[in-house]
Amino acid sequence: MDPQIVPVIAILGLLCVGGSILVVVLPLFSGLLGAVSSIFELVVDLFTGGPVAWCGCLFALLLMMACCGLILFAVAVLPTCGTPDAVNFCSWFGLG
Repeated sequence: MDPQIVPVIAILGLLCVGGSILVVVLPLFSGLLGAVSSIFELVVDLFTGGPVAWCGCLFALLLMMACCGLILFAVAVLPTCGTPDAVNFCSWFGLG
């Protein structure tokens, strides 16, 4: 084999491996940046829309917070059902 062709093969091999890595990494990086920018855009739109434009969003956020609070309450109370510490909440589900 010609000694001058070895560096050419090595460079072409590195380009092939580097290109394969870029084909995988760049779409992942692009998707991550797209997700971050869409969240940022949602927050900016929420605050620049004025008091009427984001009223529905505020209601949806409050509704989600209320659901989370109810879930946290249920997680804290349901283990007490069937014990002397049981509360009336357990009787709603027939557990008390």
